Amino acid sequence: QQLAERSGGMIWEHYDTDWQPDWDYNKNNTKDEFRPYGFIPGHQFEWSKLLLWLDRHRSENWMTERAKYLFDRGWNRGWDAKYGGLYFALSPQEEVIDPDKNYWVVAEAISAASLLGVKTGDSGYWKAYDALFSYCQKHFIDHTYGGWYQLLNQENERYSSKKSPAPKADYHPVAACYQTLIALDSL
Repeated sequence: QQLAERSGGMIWEHYDTDWQPDWDYNKNNTKDEFRPYGFIPGHQFEWSKLLLWLDRHRSENWMTERAKYLFDRGWNRGWDAKYGGLYFALSPQEEVIDPDKNYWVVAEAISAASLLGVKTGDSGYWKAYDALFSYCQKHFIDHTYGGWYQLLNQENERYSSKKSPAPKADYHPVAACYQTLIALDSL
């Protein structure tokens, strides 16, 4: 909660030794796999998901509200209304700086949307879930050989036929589906 407050509501990618946002670390390098620059909508969804996992085991009042906030903010800033999908990175001013679509970002959003849909009963999260899954069915999932393509441009064209890379493999898509099944089983 404190880190999000320090960066205007979303969780920034990099902090200094005093846990203040480091707005310049790795500046202009959104393609660093483990240290991308910007607000990464995918990480807002992932934090939302993780908070809801924790909530299952040790619920605290703030967890669901923060999970909703992070999801909603990531969705409102990250969803591409023209082409569908989720942008990869936003500037400190929350403007799109990397319009590419990355497979793991959508997978984390699917998981968070389903968990929030079950937890809150808000049909808006199920609408987001449906939009995300339909988008993946159309653009990311290889229906012939399996797996999810790694990266698309803003217009949803694949850069290559490369699938989920090591070390991630298919962790994000499989975990998203698994968490959705667990959430639905609790209904």
